[in-house]
Amino acid sequence: MKDIIFDLYGTLIDIYTNESSKTFWKRCSRKFKKYKAYTPTKLKNKYLKICNEQSLKYEEIDLLFVFKKIFEVEDDIAHKIAKDFRRISIKKIKLYNGCYQLLKELKDLGYNIYLLSNAQDCFTQYELKKYKINVFFNDIAISSNYHIKKPNIKFFKALLEKNNIKDAIMIGNDYVCDIIPALSLGLDTIYLETATSKKVENVAKIKGFNKKEILIKIKNSQTSQL
Repeated sequence: MKDIIFDLYGTLIDIYTNESSKTFWKRCSRKFKKYKAYTPTKLKNKYLKICNEQSLKYEEIDLLFVFKKIFEVEDDIAHKIAKDFRRISIKKIKLYNGCYQLLKELKDLGYNIYLLSNAQDCFTQYELKKYKINVFFNDIAISSNYHIKKPNIKFFKALLEKNNIKDAIMIGNDYVCDIIPALSLGLDTIYLETATSKKVENVAKIKGFNKKEILIKIKNSQTSQL
């Protein structure tokens, strides 16, 4: 077994965002008025309206489309808006300690590393590059590009089939979205119970992001397949 699939947020990246506060929408209203002027309340309502409309069509929406609709702009400007929207919303973001080193070590050992994330491409690609971990992934599957998301096994299958992955380890911090679907597809799993995880009792887990324990579990799983 030389294929490993990682979740991203809550697994490799520790993040907390807040898009519900009045302050957030005030800052967005000021920042984006050069594209189209909205009061904070009107901007929030417009955003939610388009998101809700898209949610009726797709399991997972694409926020780049939402920003294009709100401000009536093309892709390049929508990407700038998305970057600022994300920056304003973030209260905390960082790689878990040991994350970069783990990915590098796995790559050096010859593993193929994949990313399967419920996320927005217009946010995530920038953050992967910012923390310089994009270079470690053989392929990156982001839900907004597929209009489906975990725990839908179609999302898993899209990555598996595209890359001809027959056997792999799924590593994630959400037992329902990451672990259960992976097990149903016959994949090995490593469940990380991090700060954002919903607590699950009586299941094997690693508490927090522990580079040493994760690496041991991966190597043990590899050995058991021999």
